[in-house]
Amino acid sequence: MRAAQSAWGLVVLLTAAPAAAQVSDPTRVIPNSNLSAPAAGATVTDPAFGVTIRRLTNRGENGGLATAEYPQLQAVNADETRVLLSTETDNRVMDLATGQVTHVGIDISMPRWHPVDPDIIIGFNRRSGGGIQFIHLELMGGGVFMTQNVADVSATGFQSLELGSWEDASADGRYISLLGERNGTTTAAVFDTTTGQLGASLAVGGVDWASVSPSGRYLAVQYTTRGTGPTDGQVIYDAVTGQALGHVTDHHEHGDLGVDAQGNDIYGTLAWTDLCANGAMPCFSVAPLPDAIEAGTQDHLRIYDPPVGNYTTCRSLQRGGFCLSSDDYGSPGQAPFKGEVWLIRFGDGAVARLAHHRSSAGSYYNLVRPVLSPTGRYALFTSDWARPNTADQADLYLIDLSPFLDAFLNGAPPPVDAGVTPDSGPGPADAGFDDTGSPVDTGPAPDTGPAPDTGAPADDAGVAVDTGVAPSDSGVAAEDAGVAGDDASVGPTSRGTSGGCGCSGHPDRDGAGWAGLLLLLLPALRRRKSACPLS
Repeated sequence: MRAAQSAWGLVVLLTAAPAAAQVSDPTRVIPNSNLSAPAAGATVTDPAFGVTIRRLTNRGENGGLATAEYPQLQAVNADETRVLLSTETDNRVMDLATGQVTHVGIDISMPRWHPVDPDIIIGFNRRSGGGIQFIHLELMGGGVFMTQNVADVSATGFQSLELGSWEDASADGRYISLLGERNGTTTAAVFDTTTGQLGASLAVGGVDWASVSPSGRYLAVQYTTRGTGPTDGQVIYDAVTGQALGHVTDHHEHGDLGVDAQGNDIYGTLAWTDLCANGAMPCFSVAPLPDAIEAGTQDHLRIYDPPVGNYTTCRSLQRGGFCLSSDDYGSPGQAPFKGEVWLIRFGDGAVARLAHHRSSAGSYYNLVRPVLSPTGRYALFTSDWARPNTADQADLYLIDLSPFLDAFLNGAPPPVDAGVTPDSGPGPADAGFDDTGSPVDTGPAPDTGPAPDTGAPADDAGVAVDTGVAPSDSGVAAEDAGVAGDDASVGPTSRGTSGGCGCSGHPDRDGAGWAGLLLLLLPALRRRKSACPLS
């Protein structure tokens, strides 16, 4: 590691300690405050919430993109030292301590972190000799990665894999869901990566996604039609026998499989459903698997009135009992949680409102797309920081939750308003956002935190991959050619051209639903090769 990189990492670690405050009052309207975006690698404290935000990348303002791929996929590795970035050209790995991108050109299909091994990314590939392989991509020093073919998916009869395989693996990494064409029939299945054998295998139709549960005991299939019929809502099946066990939702909205504080499988969702508020308002609900609707155990923790909300992530499988939600700008006016990211606790629905994300949400990849790290230490979100645009140009930001997460999960809700005062008016940094609302608290002013470190290097400046090592038998070569820094200008012409498949993503959940039907069309224009069906 170069001395300059190590020194920069030390500065970040010493100066970026986040404030231990957040807003717990779920009724308060908090106007969007005047706050300039920090430089890449630097931090800024949101004055309305007292929470420190660290900017990880510097691509959006130069025409590029850096994001976490999806709220249902873990972007942070098992020991929470690295993050998997999805860019407009490839997937790459960043070291969180130094802010440096260490590996680029990760061009496997449907990549995600192994839930247990912090050095392995898992995904799928078509071998040069034919057949679909489940693979381990092991990160080595010097930007090198080695690929190992672990199991032959084609031996199970699958000729292609579709978008359902974007959902995460079981918490031990052994089981993963498959969705695609098997022996000429659209099939959802549980794949044992250790034995290469299928468990439950179901002929399905009208499916948005399928996923194995964190415990590996269940296969969740999200149908595109609403209700509680055999192929409506989200049906839970036994992962071995394929027997239908019940429903956890009667709708088709954004949500995530996770675990409660005791490690039991749950589904957390922010949705409009007739089972809560008569369908008049969105509700955050937690549903224990496998049959929450039939057993009457679905817990509607919070009704959002007026309506807000878009994505929910419950990826903290090493520490359950809470989820992270976001609201994308989609309607005028002010409301509690509008334009924010926040935690919600199971049991009593207590919230920790973290920050305004300041994203214009002007395109699909500018949606906030939050992700929780494995222990819940980090909350990540995507934002173009109030730079309204209709292109996929945004960066990834991080909030360290460790100063207040224990208190939030284990104790009473934090004091209402947390003693911080919101800024009273917008400025150039958030121009175009309405700032009307309830009077602000006149309590003590927040600590504005350390000044941004303007000398921070670009997040992958000069990092090159050793082209002398190519993954074996996978058809994927390490990318080289003098990787430019992340602040280099990247034009939109490189997007979506690799592979040319133009797949559309999850048709319902990739849109903002009621927050903006136009977003339903955007995934078809912006998906990269690795997001396309593997066939």
